[in-house]
Amino acid sequence: MDYTCRKWAITGIPCTHATTAIKFLNINLEDYIAHWFRKSTYEETYNVIINPINGQHIWEVTPYSDILPPKKKTMPGRPKKKRRLKEWELKKNDSELRKGGQRKRCAICKELGHNKKVVHKDLLPNLLLNKHKSPKLHQQMFQ
Repeated sequence: MDYTCRKWAITGIPCTHATTAIKFLNINLEDYIAHWFRKSTYEETYNVIINPINGQHIWEVTPYSDILPPKKKTMPGRPKKKRRLKEWELKKNDSELRKGGQRKRCAICKELGHNKKVVHKDLLPNLLLNKHKSPKLHQQMFQ
């Protein structure tokens, strides 16, 4: 067969469009698969029993020195700057510094430890009054 995909030639398994053509012609697909991928070849390969070996204490001692791990290579590029944090550094504290170097401070009540997204239930009526500038609207909302 002539085709341009080359996947079948490289892998030994027909590609999808070749499989479709073979099935369209009602031919057995297994005839076109390389013998390396067949069940019979797999069974022939592993039919010999592989006996386990004894532990390291029975191995023969050689006069050569032990093999050492390879030397550490410095990787190309800029090294990472961030260090591994200690366990006590991982604990999040609301009053600690943020990325910008400033502590979290609420724009409404000016306290440390939270920002203005926190709902201030005690200050909410006053905030709405200042926002709308209408006492009537304020009374309507809170009655």
